[in-house]
Amino acid sequence: MDLTKSKAGLIAFVIVDLLLAVFLVYLFVGNSNRLSDAELREIGATVYQDPRAISPFQLLDHRGNYFTQEEFDGHWTLLFFGYTACPDICPLTMAELKRFYQGLEQKDDTNIVLITVDPLNDSPQKMADYVGSFHEDFIGLTGDSATIQQLATDLYVAYSDSPERQENGNHTIDHSTHISVISPDSNYHSVMRAPHRSADISVAYEAIRDR
Repeated sequence: MDLTKSKAGLIAFVIVDLLLAVFLVYLFVGNSNRLSDAELREIGATVYQDPRAISPFQLLDHRGNYFTQEEFDGHWTLLFFGYTACPDICPLTMAELKRFYQGLEQKDDTNIVLITVDPLNDSPQKMADYVGSFHEDFIGLTGDSATIQQLATDLYVAYSDSPERQENGNHTIDHSTHISVISPDSNYHSVMRAPHRSADISVAYEAIRDR
């Protein structure tokens, strides 16, 4: 009888010990992606202490459908301002976002959105061709200049209103290069600053989501 009790006690001890080990592993793994604010800043990301609400807006997506702030609900959105004729930072950033997006195991709750700062030239069809060249899931937005300017202001994005025309007929528009991160409750949650690298975007994104 004592031997039976002893074996039962030993088994119970082993079970408790195993559960404790599993719990410690869970804590370690669960916290491994939780970067500090300083670590996030080192890779160009900042989480706002007080996320900012985004003003109501209505734009057109690359399929010609209306797109409002309600489309942000339920998704994490990485949003970049640029334009289809951009010669450098836009295609480089979109290429890094493509690599980041392709590496995601779960894509259903993540949107990549490009908003043009050149709405007079970037029609929905141009946006469709441009974002589609990077990934079929990417979303391109165009529309009224005043609406785009208001949304840009909400997201601390600056750009020149008057494109600089070049001799070859092309034009350049100076604009902010950061990626705005919109949370599933449609607030301006955090920001990722250039230079953008897919590896840093991935690390920062996972850390931001895990908070």
